[in-house]
Amino acid sequence: ASCGCGMRWQQAQPQGRARKPCEGHTVSVVNKCLYVLFGKHEDDCGNVSCPPLQMLDTDTMLLSHPHIGRGSNPEDREGHTASVVGSKIYVFGGTWTDEEETTSYLNDLHAFDVLSLTWSRPSTSGAAPIEREGHTAATVGKRIFIFGGTWVDEEDNSVYLNDLHLLDTGTSESVDAAWSQPATSGTPPIQREG
Repeated sequence: ASCGCGMRWQQAQPQGRARKPCEGHTVSVVNKCLYVLFGKHEDDCGNVSCPPLQMLDTDTMLLSHPHIGRGSNPEDREGHTASVVGSKIYVFGGTWTDEEETTSYLNDLHAFDVLSLTWSRPSTSGAAPIEREGHTAATVGKRIFIFGGTWVDEEDNSVYLNDLHLLDTGTSESVDAAWSQPATSGTPPIQREG
């Protein structure tokens, strides 16, 4: 199908072993590679986590499951965000479900270095946003803006969010990144997720 601008959709035919169909994953682009992170799929036994990382080299169209070096590997998750700054992919939040099908909402921050294929836990200053999934993230330079999402309160009620947070990864402090909640003006968008 054509979009009217001289381009057409075409189904890619990558080589290599594809992961099972997943939901709640993210795809991040660094240079000419796509990094698919986390997610889950359903089988006969219920929800199963997808492999934490799959990479597609868009030059060779080769799919791979790179060996991840030792580091602070995050829990499997879905509904998180993955934001690229330089050669790092910053993963924030999402949900994690244990073997008893108990879901935990997360507000942790992890960084995946695509050059060394290692995870780390960046040191931060400031107050991190509350736990959430289904939020959005937008990167501007070395800053990542987090907006909205949902979490579950003590009575198991879904709470939809419309708060805005900023993670500055270019801080000159003695930490790797700084959280803040920027002052805004006007009427914010209504609460939302997805």
